[in-house]
Amino acid sequence: MNSVEAIISLPQRREQENSMVGEPEHRVTIDSARCYSLVTAADQETCCHAIADPVVHFACAQPYVEIVPVQPGMHLHLTKVPANTRLAVAFDIQNAPFTFECWLQGGMDYCYTRGDEICGRDQGMAGRLLIGSAGKEQGFAETIGGDAIDVVQLMIDPALLRLTLEKSLCGCRLHYRDYIYQNGTQHRFASIPIPSAILPLAQSISSCPEKEPFRRLILANKAHELFYTLILELFLGPCARNGATLPPRDIARFYRVKELIEQNLHPPLSHSQIAKEVGINEFKLKTGFKELFGQTVYGYLLEKRMAKAKDLLENGTSSVSEVAWDIGYTNVSHFISVFRKFHGVTPGKFLASVRRRLASPASRAIS
Repeated sequence: MNSVEAIISLPQRREQENSMVGEPEHRVTIDSARCYSLVTAADQETCCHAIADPVVHFACAQPYVEIVPVQPGMHLHLTKVPANTRLAVAFDIQNAPFTFECWLQGGMDYCYTRGDEICGRDQGMAGRLLIGSAGKEQGFAETIGGDAIDVVQLMIDPALLRLTLEKSLCGCRLHYRDYIYQNGTQHRFASIPIPSAILPLAQSISSCPEKEPFRRLILANKAHELFYTLILELFLGPCARNGATLPPRDIARFYRVKELIEQNLHPPLSHSQIAKEVGINEFKLKTGFKELFGQTVYGYLLEKRMAKAKDLLENGTSSVSEVAWDIGYTNVSHFISVFRKFHGVTPGKFLASVRRRLASPASRAIS
């Protein structure tokens, strides 16, 4: 069973470097409590793969972390620590899940030890993305400075990640290969600036309203989008992406996807419904659509919704809240924010300008 045990306490940093933490205040355990058998078929051969959930049990530290199951073998962790809260962690790692850590705010030092000596360091900092998986390591970590911490972390069973890459990417050359296929005895982490395609997704996940009635479902869907975008942005280099071509049959399917999105703006179809309708799997839907059109399925849905909203407001007869409802938004404030991002003006100001134009003498004379 995979396990990571960490003891959280609040000693001074320098005291930690000479001796590990004293009496623990909190205990955190990461293990694989639930296991699944994932069966794949290729060339009339079936294979069974053991996939395990990364499960975290928190004691008094629970208020800092929210865990959202995404799918078997994958969890989303949202960590928010208030400003001026010192957090120190001593860990003893056997086999850790592969992680993607998007550091939106704050920072933390990770020190790996062998005996009494520090043998390696990593650092999570605002604006950086940590990717990788720890091997059999011991060490400690501590928050940097007094800034609040805001981290979006995607944890995935390493076997599931390798299987996804090998089965779905058709043998394309992979970047960060050493970080995926670690030897199990030494940590393998890369720290890079958060890619521009990743940052808004992580921010959207972090800012999902706590009182949203479908919060966990929304977060799980966003986590899937984050995962597939991470794969495209990190593991496939530009040469691999540019060299990848879609067969004509798949191109026709993706144009059909566009039609389905346009015909179902409210309520929209789920990724699974679209994939089933056109006869492909969800991974191929998301990666192929972005490869062909340069945007995600969800991004195209937003584009079409905002275009329809503008058309409805052009009539001058519907209110902003009515238009928001017509295109599928129950939160008018969210609709206003998205509309402004797309069109550079709030829907209220746009509607006011339309009504002024329609009320002008020249407009009345034409009508």
